[in-house]
Amino acid sequence: MDSLRLEDFADFELLYILEDVIGPDGYATSADVAEHIGIEGEHPVSCVGIRLGWMIRYGVVEKDETRSGPARWRLTRTGGEVLHPKNLPAAAEKALAALTDGQRVAVTDLVMRQLSENGSSRQAKHLARRSYKHNLGNWRDESIAPKRQEAA
Repeated sequence: MDSLRLEDFADFELLYILEDVIGPDGYATSADVAEHIGIEGEHPVSCVGIRLGWMIRYGVVEKDETRSGPARWRLTRTGGEVLHPKNLPAAAEKALAALTDGQRVAVTDLVMRQLSENGSSRQAKHLARRSYKHNLGNWRDESIAPKRQEAA
């Protein structure tokens, strides 16, 4: 992998990796994350730093501003809640898996309306939009996937 584009690498994946490489002091460096992912591009540490910098805006990551040197990152409370939501019933996941395509579209619309109408935070709305974009990023033409891999 040579980049961290949203279409190729989900926010959730990056947050789980950050969580995995956090040291005993509660932080991880961009280099720790880049090494764990195995980015092979020209500037792997910068790729991670830029992406995590954006994630500050979504309220799921924060940067250690108390020290100089390499950037150090940790999950916020919201980031932890996004990765490990409390009380999400297993039955809900099972019910969603059994839905037809039409029912899934209707549920997606319902969830999106609830996000926009029921006082959800701006950050939650951004994360939902980005998750949607990542998961359906190439839905229009699956035949482009091999072409993208060849170009990489």
